[in-house]
Parts: sequence; structure tokens; C-alpha cells
Amino acid sequence: MSDLWATAMGTWCGDLADLMLPFDRLSLSRADLVFMGHGTPGFSYAVTDTCPDSFSQVLKSDLTIMMPHYPMGVHLRLDLCSFKTGASSPRVVGTNGALWLMRQPNPRVSGLIRRGLAEGVALSLYLFPWLPIPPWAEFRIFIRDGVMIGASQMHTDEAFSQIAQHEAALRAALQTFLDAALPRLPQQDLAIDVLAEPVGAGFRLRLVDLAPLVHRTDPCLFTWENGGDFDGTFRFHREALRPITVETTMAGQTLVPQMAPVPPPAPTDDDVWRI
Repeated sequence: MSDLWATAMGTWCGDLADLMLPFDRLSLSRADLVFMGHGTPGFSYAVTDTCPDSFSQVLKSDLTIMMPHYPMGVHLRLDLCSFKTGASSPRVVGTNGALWLMRQPNPRVSGLIRRGLAEGVALSLYLFPWLPIPPWAEFRIFIRDGVMIGASQMHTDEAFSQIAQHEAALRAALQTFLDAALPRLPQQDLAIDVLAEPVGAGFRLRLVDLAPLVHRTDPCLFTWENGGDFDGTFRFHREALRPITVETTMAGQTLVPQMAPVPPPAPTDDDVWRI
């Protein structure tokens, strides 16, 4: 089995489930995967299995049972990638919506299925509750040798007043997440995608995905120049796309602000997270 699968969700979701959004995991048969893969042109050249006429009755039945548990819809993904239409992951409502999306052309999905079938790796379907996540609430944490070497806002082409406004609460949530996650990570070098979920007056970071810490990984507000400038700081744009940092003591990941927050503009109603 190749190293590709080291960060597959199936290898770590059990150990880290309490840090994730609630989810359901459904088994996929080989026939389901072949039918799914055939939705992308060219799949048949790599996989010679006869394509079934539809998804299995087992999968259809499982989805019929599970989808009503998600009245706001679901986000669907396989072990290493999400189902997307274009560049976005759509909100999926109902069994027919899920079956339709899984059959749409998707080179990443078909490529993953080809590798899984060739290497004998069982793939699963994951159902997560659909949330209208605002872009300011998504972050990436960088881990090397089991230690946080940096954290950054995910969407780097915009300054979000909410991050500066809630800086102290977000730093506290980051500390809490690291304390819980670091001892249980499946690898020592990782990029961790998280979302900040409002809880009372503060936030809880929810684990979204793990990826290898390699040069093809987007460093967000850090860079890969000269091996990377990861310096243990928390980076985000405050004003006019000017990045600021937050000092971090690596032993224990105690976060100490480098400068006092500048009061940001008040967010509008459209900026507020709605769950």
C-alpha cells in the first residue's frame, strides 16, 4: 500500500472523532466504486470491471435511512477528497441528490477510486452535516515533528474583521484543539484544516481534514521559500491585507500576542456565522 493512504480519513477518523463534526460512514462495494468512477470520462481505460447499471441496493438503502438525519443537507466526501461540482462542494439534499452527485464527472474522485481498486484499499462514503461556513472561520494549522509550527487563515485573498475581533477567543480555541489533537495525530508532519464553530462566547475548532506537510500543500500566509518560513506564529490579515503574527512558545504551544488588537469594523449581519 502506498503512502497516499496515510492521511485517508478512514485511518484517523475513529481516534479523532470527538474533534470533528458529527458524521456517518457508509461502506462502498467494489461495484459502487466502479459505477461511481464511470461517471468520469476515461475511467474505463484504467479499470476493466464491467460497469453496473446503477449503485447497489445496499448503498441506496443506507442513504435512504441516513439522509433524513440531515434536514439541512449533507457534505459528501470519500477518504481523501470531496465530491464537487466545479470548484465548490454543493449542499446535498435527499438520497437522489447524493446518488446524482456521486455520478458526476470528477477526476479527483475517479483517480482515487482507480488507486483504491488497484491497491486493494476499501473506500468509504462520509456524510457530514451541511453548514454555511463563512470564509473567515476556516484555518490551516501546520505541524512538524509533532509540534505546531504555524497557523493561518485559510482564505488569504481577503482581510476579515471577525478574526481580529475574536482574536483572543480564537487563540484560546487553537490552544484547546492542539492540546487534544497533538497526542493522537496519525503522523508527525501534517497540515490540519479546521473550522471555528461558535460555542457560547467563544469558539471550538472542528477538525475538517488532514494532509501531508509537503511542498504542494498550500502554505496560506506562510511560504515554502528556503524550506519554509514557518515560525510558530498565527497569521491573518488585519487591515489592507497586512499580515500580523502572534508569538508562540513552542513548548506547550502557549500563545502570546505580539501586539494589541486594533478594533476592527463591526461585522454586518451577512458576516455572522449561521448554523
